[in-house]
Amino acid sequence: MRTSMIVAGVVLLLVGVIWIKEYRLGEKKMTYTARFQEVGNLAEGDPVNVRGVRKGAVTDVKLEDQAVRVELELDRDVVLHPDASLRIANIGFMGEKFLALEPGTAPGR
Repeated sequence: MRTSMIVAGVVLLLVGVIWIKEYRLGEKKMTYTARFQEVGNLAEGDPVNVRGVRKGAVTDVKLEDQAVRVELELDRDVVLHPDASLRIANIGFMGEKFLALEPGTAPGR
């Protein structure tokens, strides 16, 4: 009885962590790197929105000599064109940061 309660607790904890992290089993991601002169308070885990829809997340922010390197993951269904643009934006009144991605419209990928 006690062992089954411990196992059930561990399973419940894992399910909770997966739900909070928004992990989707089998979902494929693409990794990209962008460089900015300044990122404000952008941090790992902040969302990447494509036309207002959450399609990824920031995975790493590193200070380099002349810039800040930002690594991000995007869902594979996001098609980027040569004129794609990426900017840092604020969410709401509290100033939380996110990356706003405009995938572009120019021919090509």
